[in-house]
Amino acid sequence: MHTLGIDYGTNPVRALVVRCADGAELGTCVVNYSSGKQGILLDPRDHPGVLVNRHAPFTWGETVAQAVEVAVAAECCAHLALMSLALDPQLKAIEPELLNKHFKRKHGPDAYYGQK
Repeated sequence: MHTLGIDYGTNPVRALVVRCADGAELGTCVVNYSSGKQGILLDPRDHPGVLVNRHAPFTWGETVAQAVEVAVAAECCAHLALMSLALDPQLKAIEPELLNKHFKRKHGPDAYYGQK
């Protein structure tokens, strides 16, 4: 059994995967927020949820259905991250440039991917 912890700091977010049996740290990643400075998020729609260790995700949206959709997506992402680390425990974090490219192509004023 493993646990995934996410810590939202002043500017970066840190993710940590730990094996519950012995507390061994299996993977960690630190990423600066893509749309914030000094911990100030410019648009809460860009980050519609947070993960808290030993708790279900906190999510929000314009409707309850949107908040549930974000919660399901967060759980799917956590599962994908865990499975990725199971395949390659030395897996490196995505480069910030690639992360921002894929985020910005779907979100924000210059978005060009997905439905509007």
